[in-house]
Amino acid sequence: MFAERLKVDMGSVLKTMRIRRGLVFLLTMAVIACGQRGLAAQATGGNSASAHDFDAIDALMQAAVAKGSMPGGVVIIGHNGVVVYRKAFGLRSLEPTREAMTTDTIFDLASLTKVIATTTAVMRLVDEGRVRIDDPVAAYLPEFAQNGKGQITVRELLTHFSGLPPDLDLKEPWHGRDTAFKMAMQVQLANPPGTKFVYSDINFEVLGFIVQKVTGMPLDEYTATYVFAPLDMAETAFLPPASWVPRIAPRNTTKMESCCGAWCTIPRREGWAALRGTRGCFRRRTIWPSLRRIYSATTRKF
Repeated sequence: MFAERLKVDMGSVLKTMRIRRGLVFLLTMAVIACGQRGLAAQATGGNSASAHDFDAIDALMQAAVAKGSMPGGVVIIGHNGVVVYRKAFGLRSLEPTREAMTTDTIFDLASLTKVIATTTAVMRLVDEGRVRIDDPVAAYLPEFAQNGKGQITVRELLTHFSGLPPDLDLKEPWHGRDTAFKMAMQVQLANPPGTKFVYSDINFEVLGFIVQKVTGMPLDEYTATYVFAPLDMAETAFLPPASWVPRIAPRNTTKMESCCGAWCTIPRREGWAALRGTRGCFRRRTIWPSLRRIYSATTRKF
């Protein structure tokens, strides 16, 4: 039953998600048949790009840049545990200065933070027995039970079947973690829990609060210690340091703006992250094989 519903969930996610923000479109193509943790180190190994024909990809990206569909992007392809193609196209910044795209450009992960940081953190706690997937959220956050939300489960947050609306009220300006927590706890249901898929940022904001409540660590600190560091994700972080700024692809017109989550670089795909639990991670480096092992293990339980 759940497996069938999960298929519907993922189909809905693919239809729902759109890339809307930022001057730079990040295109990542990852074809990983089997993985090893040393993927990045093998990037210049035996199966080099010269042994394959990627002219069609070059033409596709060059045409997209020429048409103005995107300022630029980075493409990376992995096969049999080896990066066989990695190339930058176009520009990573248009304003206030024009900068060429490079393969070590650092990108905002936006809502990929949900899967890369928040889901990984939650499923690690599930694996340790510290969080149970079918427990009510209120078992961890009693304040969440108000306004008819007492029976929403952790699973329903993860699969967007919670019945919560798409986002917190953004009509009036607000600031800070405490305000976000209060708003998330008080939010009203939009649908009966378990009845309808609605992609909601609130789901993952609440999951981030669960991680903090269970571990005593904010989500950014927990993922830095227990997700990114063990996977050698050295260039994935919330609130990237000043030394990263020259390589950052601006989301709008500035290199850094107020942002909630994780950032990273594409070429060696090392990272996943998020403060808000829903978006904002910066990252770099390739760790698809290691993450694949994590999710193949947890999916069997899930």
